[in-house]
Amino acid sequence: MRRISPSMGAALPAALDRRVDIDVLRVFATYMLFIFHVAKVFDPAPFFHVRNAETSPVFYIVAGFIAQWHMPLFFLLAGWSALTSIRSRGARGFFNERARKILIPLVAGCVFFGPVLKYYELRSGLDLSHTGLRVSDEIRRSLASVTDYAFAPLPPFHESFAAFWPTYFTRLDRFTWSHLWFLAYLFAMSITLTPLLLFLRGLRRRNDDVHSSLLYAPLVPLLIVQLTLRGRFPGIYNLYNDWANIAFYGVYFLSGALLAGPAGAERAVAREWKRALSIGTAAMLVLLLTALQLIRHPMVPLVTSTIAGWCFVLGLVGLARALNPANSSTRDRRRRVLPRPYAARDSGEIPRPPVLFGCRNHRDLRAAAPDRSGPVAPRNEAACVSHPHPQGGRPGRGSDRVLARGRCPGRTAHDGYAL
Repeated sequence: MRRISPSMGAALPAALDRRVDIDVLRVFATYMLFIFHVAKVFDPAPFFHVRNAETSPVFYIVAGFIAQWHMPLFFLLAGWSALTSIRSRGARGFFNERARKILIPLVAGCVFFGPVLKYYELRSGLDLSHTGLRVSDEIRRSLASVTDYAFAPLPPFHESFAAFWPTYFTRLDRFTWSHLWFLAYLFAMSITLTPLLLFLRGLRRRNDDVHSSLLYAPLVPLLIVQLTLRGRFPGIYNLYNDWANIAFYGVYFLSGALLAGPAGAERAVAREWKRALSIGTAAMLVLLLTALQLIRHPMVPLVTSTIAGWCFVLGLVGLARALNPANSSTRDRRRRVLPRPYAARDSGEIPRPPVLFGCRNHRDLRAAAPDRSGPVAPRNEAACVSHPHPQGGRPGRGSDRVLARGRCPGRTAHDGYAL
C-alpha cells in the first residue's frame, strides 16, 4: 500500500468544512438572476441589451429591488470563497483555479455568445459599448418617463449578422462581454487583491467575539463611493473606466473575505441578521417611494440603495445560516463524526492533527468514529487504517478495536502509514 501523505489526512476533516448555507445562497442568487433578466426585458430603464416594445413600471420596481442586493451578494460570496481557496491552495494554486474557473469561461463566452448578444442589442436600438450608451430616437422617447438624461444618438442599424460578425472582433466599439462582466471584474479583483488575501490568510484565526456594530462598518466606504464616484462613473462595466463599480463591489469582495476570517464575525451575523434584514426592508420601502417620485431629493436614492443593499446581503447571509440545521455548530458536527483528536484540532485544543498508523488488525477509519448518537471518544483515541499486510497476511480478528494514541501492537511509528 502506498504511503499516505499528511495532506491526505487533512482531507477527511476538510470535507466536513463545506458550507451548505453558502452554496444555497449562490444557488438562490443565480436563480434570482433569471427573474432579474426577464424583468429587465420589460423594464423602462435603459441599461439592458434587449428591450421589449412595451414596458411596464412594475418590472422596473421588480428589477430595481433585485438589483440592490443580488450582485453585491455574489461579490461578497466570491470574497468568502477567495480567502477559503487561497488558504487551501496557496497563491499559485489560487491563480490557477481563478484562471481555469473564471478566465477561460469569460473568453469562451465573449467569443461564442458575445456576437449574438451584441447583434440583437444593436437591432433593438441600443448600443452599450466601452464609451457609453447610445440609443435610437424611438428608445429615447420611451425613456422620457424614466430619465431626462441626454443619451448619444444611435444611427439605424440594418446589417445582416454575416456582415456584422467580423466587425465584432475587429472593432472595439462592437465588442461586449455582456452579462459576463461579473467574471471580468471578479478575475481582476482576485488577482489584484491577492497580496491582501495572503495577508488575511496569515492572520491568526481568533475566536473572540465581534461587536455587532462592526458589521455595519462597510457602509462607510460604500456610502463614500456612492456619493463621490457614482455621479462621475455611472457604470457601463468597461472595467478600465468604471471606478465606482470597481470600488463598490471591491468593498463587498473584501467584506466577504473578512467574514470568512474570525469565527466571531459569523456569530455576530447570527445575532444581527434579523435587525439587518429589517433595516434593509425599511430602506427598500424608502427607495420605492423615490421610484414612485414621492421623494425627489437626488441624494436619497444613493444613500438608501447603499443601506438597503448591504443590510439585505447581511440579513440573507444570517438567514441562510439560521435555516441550515447542519450549521448549528461546525465544531459540534465534526465531533459527532470524527475521532476526538480531529475535533480537538478544530477547537484549538491541540496544535496539529494526530498521526494515525496503518495496522493489519483494523478495517478502516470508520472504526475510530463513535456512533452519531453515542458519546465522544476519549481525546487520545485514534484508529488504524486498513491495508493489506505487506507480507501478504490477512487481517486478524478484533478489527473493531480503537487503539489508544494511534499505536498498533507490534508496530512502530516508522512502520505505519501516516495520515
